[in-house]
Amino acid sequence: MNDIPIYRAMAMPDGPQLLESIPSIGRRGNHKLDDAILKLSFTNKIISTEYEDVVTRSNWNVQDCCLSPLPVYHPLECTHCIVSVSHASPQLIAARISDACAQMSLAALYNYKRGVAQLFSSDFCEMIVRLYASNLDSGELNATIVEVQRRKGNALSFHQYARKLLGAAQGSEDLDLDDVIKTAPPLPAELFDKIIDVEERENAIAALLIAGNLLKKDRMDANQLGMESLCLLTDPTKTGTKTATIVSRAILTGSTKPVSPCALSSMQQNAESFEEEDALLHNLSFRKTILSLIQFKKLSDDDDDPPVSDLELSEPDNLVDDEDSVDGQQRRSFEAEHADALHNLALAVLANSLEMIAKDGSLCDMIDQQQWLGDAALVKTLLDILRRAEKKPHDAMLSARCLSSLVDASTKAIEHAMQLGAISIVMQAKNIGRKRHLSLARESNNVYEALRHNM
Repeated sequence: MNDIPIYRAMAMPDGPQLLESIPSIGRRGNHKLDDAILKLSFTNKIISTEYEDVVTRSNWNVQDCCLSPLPVYHPLECTHCIVSVSHASPQLIAARISDACAQMSLAALYNYKRGVAQLFSSDFCEMIVRLYASNLDSGELNATIVEVQRRKGNALSFHQYARKLLGAAQGSEDLDLDDVIKTAPPLPAELFDKIIDVEERENAIAALLIAGNLLKKDRMDANQLGMESLCLLTDPTKTGTKTATIVSRAILTGSTKPVSPCALSSMQQNAESFEEEDALLHNLSFRKTILSLIQFKKLSDDDDDPPVSDLELSEPDNLVDDEDSVDGQQRRSFEAEHADALHNLALAVLANSLEMIAKDGSLCDMIDQQQWLGDAALVKTLLDILRRAEKKPHDAMLSARCLSSLVDASTKAIEHAMQLGAISIVMQAKNIGRKRHLSLARESNNVYEALRHNM
């Protein structure tokens, strides 16, 4: 008996040649990148004027030959798009994204060689944008893959930013990229204090007590939650004009009593309730906490925790330049990130509070009573923050908001600012903002106009 196996063959029907359509850059599930490219339809065509204007002012200069192909087993995020080279080159795509980042006031670190950008929003959302080459034909660039990945931060905010960034990469013209902060209309000063009811003031005091107790805890998450609460309480678009003004007074003066003498005389019947509230607010010492966070990045001057180095505090996490680390993840200590977050929130609280009191019409009287607001130390600190606009544009923008309110209402603040060379610092921040951060440019211009008007 012969043990040699017998081989048989049978005819197979012709079927779809799936293997021929698989792109060389890899697959995820059943998605076919080549089919996706064929189905893309963009209404916006490249015109020479757009290309020249956008690329000329771009902060992210990517060369077509520098893009690496998508790794074979790299699962793409859902927040990605594929742009054919017939509609936009990688250089134009990077320029569009850079332009969108500037208009949305996103701080950015760009890597020109690797096609990677690291973005930071003002609400602590961190993203990575990567450009990959899609070589569907042998050796020839057919499309660019744009991927936006969330590193940390609010998921809802991330998707809002990602949708606009991907739309900008595709050349959409109907995107609302303006980052204008909507504010409530100011209330007439003579009517303001008369309509504040006792119940709303009590609710505001209760919210301040909760925030103050969170700041006194020894847990980082509780401290940040307390500062975020103060930031929301001083924002009229979140809590209303009346509550925001009450909280702003409490933070800046340690009292909910009106600053204006006329308004104060009309509310003498509530003097006892004001005294009780002032005693509670005095123990919370919001002013001391805000000043310490702005000047020293610590919750209080007598904090025994070892200070974080200036270099670690001033440099943002750079995940785009270090090729030797695993995926470029060279992060600072958690304490440094936490200190930076509290510092930013303290600036936002001070900026909101000053703007609310300015709308109330009593900021001039408050600065006369609260000498620390027009003091040279505070003005110098704010200018030092504004001087670092290129590395920390979000902090610089908030510092400009504070300076704008102070120099608008105080001649002493103007004198201190001019002695410290405020004009050159503000102009430098304004130029940086024009290129990279629209909100910074706008707020720096407000400071410049206030200084020029009051000189």
